Amino acid sequence: MKYKNMNVIGYRRSGTHYVTAALSKNFFNEDEYLKYYQKHKIPNQFNFKNDTAYICVKRNFEDIAKSIFKMRKRFGLKKDNFDKFLMTPYNKMWNSNVGKFSVKVETLTNQKIVSKVGGGLKSINLIPRKHWGQYYISWMKIENARNNVKIVNYEDFVEDFDGTMSKMADFFGSDKKEFINIEKKVGWTPL
Repeated sequence: MKYKNMNVIGYRRSGTHYVTAALSKNFFNEDEYLKYYQKHKIPNQFNFKNDTAYICVKRNFEDIAKSIFKMRKRFGLKKDNFDKFLMTPYNKMWNSNVGKFSVKVETLTNQKIVSKVGGGLKSINLIPRKHWGQYYISWMKIENARNNVKIVNYEDFVEDFDGTMSKMADFFGSDKKEFINIEKKVGWTPL
């Protein structure tokens, strides 16, 4: 393998837990994938190392928007109309007092229930689509500048797992030909 470590990143609700778990299990023989999961960081939050692969998970905006809206209380977003949600900057929707809610976060080895608001969107003065676009533009620029950065599409893992994992094997410099898909749902889910 070309890389002895990896960091997997993605926009909120992009399938990053699933992709991280699949890559961790298949290329690093690890069920504890969270050590590779780097949440929603942008390139300037990393000190890039040549021996580390940086995988950015991309998912289509429509599915991300629906998923964020469905879990809006988890993100501290107070907006009950989906069309208005799409046209309102995150910081104008943010409210830490969104009412009671619980979500489940599940990994390959454990699960827990969480009832706290995440504050990552409270200072974002952009509507959801614009923020999503800027996030991925920042990763595309760094992908073009570095050989150890790769943007992968969540939908490719779902629609053609083995073919996508073969491409990942090439990226990692692995001769692996058979892959294990993650059957268990991982990540955040509403209760």
